[in-house]
Amino acid sequence: MKTFASTDHDANGISGPGVFTLVLWLGCLLVGGLGFALPYAHPGPPPAQPLPVKAEMIDVKLTEEQQASPGPSQSSSEADPLAKPQIPQPIPVAQPSPAIAFALPVKVPVRIVEAPHAAYSQSSVPAPTATPAPQPLTFGEGEGRQPAPEYPPRARREGQEGAVTVRFTVAEDGHVAAVQAIGPCRWPLLNESVLRVVRERWRFSPGPLRVYDVQIRFVITQ
Repeated sequence: MKTFASTDHDANGISGPGVFTLVLWLGCLLVGGLGFALPYAHPGPPPAQPLPVKAEMIDVKLTEEQQASPGPSQSSSEADPLAKPQIPQPIPVAQPSPAIAFALPVKVPVRIVEAPHAAYSQSSVPAPTATPAPQPLTFGEGEGRQPAPEYPPRARREGQEGAVTVRFTVAEDGHVAAVQAIGPCRWPLLNESVLRVVRERWRFSPGPLRVYDVQIRFVITQ
Protein backbone atom coordinates (compact mmCIF):
# COMPACT_ATOMS: atom_id res chain seq x y z
CA MET A 1 0.00 0.00 0.00
CA LYS A 2 1.38 3.38 -1.01
CA THR A 3 1.17 6.39 1.40
CA PHE A 4 0.85 9.91 0.04
CA ALA A 5 2.06 12.89 2.21
CA SER A 6 -0.45 15.67 2.57
CA THR A 7 0.71 19.26 1.49
CA ASP A 8 -0.60 22.72 2.51
CA HIS A 9 -2.42 23.67 -0.71
CA ASP A 10 -5.86 25.13 -1.19
CA ALA A 11 -8.39 23.65 -3.40
CA ASN A 12 -7.11 25.59 -6.44
CA GLY A 13 -3.50 24.58 -5.92
CA ILE A 14 -2.20 28.08 -4.72
CA SER A 15 -0.19 28.14 -1.57
CA GLY A 16 -0.37 30.87 1.18
CA PRO A 17 3.04 32.50 0.51
CA GLY A 18 2.18 32.89 -3.15
CA VAL A 19 -1.00 34.76 -2.33
CA PHE A 20 0.90 37.15 -0.01
CA THR A 21 3.54 37.86 -2.67
CA LEU A 22 0.86 38.57 -5.25
CA VAL A 23 -0.94 40.99 -2.94
CA LEU A 24 2.35 42.74 -2.16
CA TRP A 25 3.15 43.23 -5.84
CA LEU A 26 -0.34 44.51 -6.57
CA GLY A 27 -0.01 47.04 -3.72
CA CYS A 28 3.33 48.27 -5.09
CA LEU A 29 1.85 48.67 -8.55
CA LEU A 30 -1.12 50.58 -7.10
CA VAL A 31 1.14 52.93 -5.14
CA GLY A 32 3.35 53.53 -8.21
CA GLY A 33 0.33 54.27 -10.38
CA LEU A 34 -1.02 56.76 -7.86
CA GLY A 35 2.41 58.46 -7.73
CA PHE A 36 2.33 59.08 -11.49
CA ALA A 37 -1.31 60.07 -11.55
CA LEU A 38 -1.49 62.47 -8.59
CA PRO A 39 0.25 65.94 -8.91
CA TYR A 40 2.85 66.99 -6.40
CA ALA A 41 4.74 70.17 -5.67
CA HIS A 42 8.17 70.41 -7.28
CA PRO A 43 10.86 71.77 -4.98
CA GLY A 44 12.06 75.26 -6.05
CA PRO A 45 15.34 77.10 -5.43
CA PRO A 46 15.77 78.57 -1.99
CA PRO A 47 14.91 82.33 -1.71
CA ALA A 48 17.84 84.74 -2.00
CA GLN A 49 19.00 85.96 1.34
CA PRO A 50 19.57 89.79 1.68
CA LEU A 51 23.14 90.95 2.03
CA PRO A 52 24.14 91.81 5.54
CA VAL A 53 24.20 95.56 6.31
CA LYS A 54 27.01 96.82 8.47
CA ALA A 55 26.16 99.90 10.52
CA GLU A 56 28.83 102.10 12.04
CA MET A 57 28.27 104.86 14.57
CA ILE A 58 30.23 108.10 14.00
CA ASP A 59 30.73 110.49 16.87
CA VAL A 60 30.76 114.10 15.51
CA LYS A 61 31.80 116.89 17.86
CA LEU A 62 31.65 120.61 16.99
CA THR A 63 34.40 122.94 18.10
CA GLU A 64 33.65 126.14 19.96
CA GLU A 65 34.29 128.30 16.88
CA GLN A 66 31.84 126.30 14.79
CA GLN A 67 29.21 126.49 17.49
CA ALA A 68 29.67 130.25 17.96
CA SER A 69 29.74 131.19 14.24
CA PRO A 70 26.22 132.02 13.03
CA GLY A 71 24.94 130.61 9.76
CA PRO A 72 24.37 132.72 6.65
CA SER A 73 21.62 135.22 7.16
CA GLN A 74 18.58 134.72 5.02
CA SER A 75 17.07 137.54 3.10
CA SER A 76 13.55 138.66 3.74
CA SER A 77 12.35 136.90 0.59
CA GLU A 78 13.86 133.58 1.74
CA ALA A 79 12.59 133.98 5.30
CA ASP A 80 9.08 134.68 4.10
CA PRO A 81 8.30 132.63 0.96
CA LEU A 82 4.81 134.15 0.80
CA ALA A 83 6.09 137.74 0.61
CA LYS A 84 4.68 139.62 -2.37
CA PRO A 85 7.17 140.77 -5.05
CA GLN A 86 7.81 144.44 -5.49
CA ILE A 87 5.66 145.75 -8.36
CA PRO A 88 6.73 149.04 -9.99
CA GLN A 89 4.20 151.81 -9.58
CA PRO A 90 2.60 152.96 -12.85
CA ILE A 91 3.50 156.39 -14.18
CA PRO A 92 0.52 158.70 -14.78
CA VAL A 93 0.25 159.77 -18.43
CA ALA A 94 -2.27 161.94 -20.23
CA GLN A 95 -4.81 160.64 -22.68
CA PRO A 96 -3.65 161.24 -26.31
CA SER A 97 -5.26 164.23 -27.91
CA PRO A 98 -5.15 165.88 -31.38
CA ALA A 99 -3.13 168.76 -29.91
CA ILE A 100 -0.18 166.40 -29.30
CA ALA A 101 1.75 165.75 -32.50
CA PHE A 102 3.26 162.49 -31.27
CA ALA A 103 3.42 160.47 -28.08
CA LEU A 104 6.65 159.76 -26.23
CA PRO A 105 7.37 156.02 -25.84
CA VAL A 106 7.24 154.79 -22.23
CA LYS A 107 8.64 151.37 -21.29
CA VAL A 108 7.13 151.20 -17.76
CA PRO A 109 3.57 150.59 -16.48
CA VAL A 110 1.32 153.62 -17.00
CA ARG A 111 -2.13 154.79 -16.00
CA ILE A 112 -4.29 157.29 -17.90
CA VAL A 113 -5.03 160.55 -16.02
CA GLU A 114 -6.01 164.08 -16.89
CA ALA A 115 -3.40 166.23 -18.63
CA PRO A 116 -2.72 168.54 -15.61
CA HIS A 117 -1.90 165.50 -13.46
CA ALA A 118 0.38 163.74 -15.97
CA ALA A 119 4.04 163.19 -15.20
CA TYR A 120 7.12 162.18 -17.14
CA SER A 121 10.53 160.76 -16.38
CA GLN A 122 13.56 162.62 -17.66
CA SER A 123 15.69 159.46 -17.80
CA SER A 124 13.09 157.31 -19.57
CA VAL A 125 13.38 159.17 -22.89
CA PRO A 126 17.00 159.75 -24.00
CA ALA A 127 17.68 163.00 -25.79
CA PRO A 128 18.45 162.49 -29.48
CA THR A 129 22.01 163.17 -30.59
CA ALA A 130 22.11 165.91 -33.21
CA THR A 131 24.22 165.10 -36.27
CA PRO A 132 25.99 168.16 -37.69
CA ALA A 133 25.44 169.05 -41.31
CA PRO A 134 28.26 168.19 -43.73
CA GLN A 135 30.69 171.02 -44.50
CA PRO A 136 32.58 171.32 -47.81
CA LEU A 137 36.33 170.94 -47.48
CA THR A 138 38.96 171.70 -50.14
CA PHE A 139 41.68 169.08 -50.27
CA GLY A 140 44.98 170.45 -48.99
CA GLU A 141 43.40 173.62 -47.50
CA GLY A 142 41.81 174.50 -44.19
CA GLU A 143 42.43 172.94 -40.79
CA GLY A 144 43.98 169.62 -39.97
CA ARG A 145 46.64 167.44 -41.53
CA GLN A 146 45.58 166.08 -44.94
CA PRO A 147 48.25 163.87 -46.53
CA ALA A 148 47.73 163.04 -50.19
CA PRO A 149 46.65 159.50 -51.08
CA GLU A 150 49.06 157.16 -52.83
CA TYR A 151 48.58 156.77 -56.57
CA PRO A 152 48.38 152.98 -57.00
CA PRO A 153 51.18 151.85 -59.38
CA ARG A 154 48.86 149.56 -61.27
CA ALA A 155 46.31 152.37 -61.75
CA ARG A 156 49.11 154.63 -63.04
CA ARG A 157 50.39 152.01 -65.47
CA GLU A 158 46.88 151.38 -66.81
CA GLY A 159 46.15 155.12 -67.12
CA GLN A 160 43.32 155.17 -64.58
CA GLU A 161 42.20 158.73 -63.72
CA GLY A 162 39.16 160.10 -61.90
CA ALA A 163 37.72 162.05 -58.95
CA VAL A 164 36.59 160.50 -55.64
CA THR A 165 34.26 162.34 -53.24
CA VAL A 166 34.14 161.09 -49.64
CA ARG A 167 32.24 162.13 -46.51
CA PHE A 168 33.98 161.63 -43.18
CA THR A 169 33.18 162.33 -39.52
CA VAL A 170 35.75 163.85 -37.15
CA ALA A 171 35.35 162.83 -33.51
CA GLU A 172 35.89 165.13 -30.55
CA ASP A 173 39.50 163.95 -30.17
CA GLY A 174 40.36 164.96 -33.78
CA HIS A 175 40.50 161.42 -35.23
CA VAL A 176 38.37 160.35 -38.21
CA ALA A 177 35.61 158.15 -36.80
CA ALA A 178 33.88 157.16 -40.06
CA VAL A 179 34.38 157.64 -43.80
CA GLN A 180 32.39 156.63 -46.88
CA ALA A 181 32.62 157.26 -50.60
CA ILE A 182 29.52 159.27 -51.59
CA GLY A 183 30.86 159.96 -55.13
CA PRO A 184 33.22 157.13 -56.12
CA CYS A 185 34.89 156.88 -59.50
CA ARG A 186 34.78 153.79 -61.68
CA TRP A 187 38.23 152.58 -60.57
CA PRO A 188 38.15 150.59 -57.27
CA LEU A 189 41.89 151.09 -56.69
CA LEU A 190 41.49 154.88 -56.59
CA ASN A 191 38.46 154.69 -54.26
CA GLU A 192 40.28 152.41 -51.82
CA SER A 193 43.35 154.64 -51.80
CA VAL A 194 41.31 157.73 -50.80
CA LEU A 195 39.32 155.91 -48.11
CA ARG A 196 42.49 154.47 -46.60
CA VAL A 197 44.40 157.74 -46.33
CA VAL A 198 41.45 159.70 -44.87
CA ARG A 199 40.65 157.03 -42.31
CA GLU A 200 44.21 156.26 -41.17
CA ARG A 201 46.29 159.43 -41.67
CA TRP A 202 44.06 162.52 -41.60
CA ARG A 203 44.01 164.33 -38.24
CA PHE A 204 42.23 167.44 -36.96
CA SER A 205 42.31 169.57 -33.82
CA PRO A 206 40.10 168.43 -30.91
CA GLY A 207 36.66 169.99 -30.84
CA PRO A 208 33.00 169.24 -31.42
CA LEU A 209 31.73 166.54 -33.75
CA ARG A 210 32.25 167.58 -37.39
CA VAL A 211 31.28 166.16 -40.80
CA TYR A 212 33.14 167.08 -44.02
CA ASP A 213 32.78 166.40 -47.73
CA VAL A 214 35.98 166.45 -49.78
CA GLN A 215 36.90 165.57 -53.38
CA ILE A 216 40.28 164.20 -54.43
CA ARG A 217 41.20 163.97 -58.12
CA PHE A 218 43.75 161.57 -59.63
CA VAL A 219 45.54 162.93 -62.71
CA ILE A 220 48.60 161.39 -64.38
CA THR A 221 51.22 164.04 -65.12
CA GLN A 222 54.09 163.59 -67.52
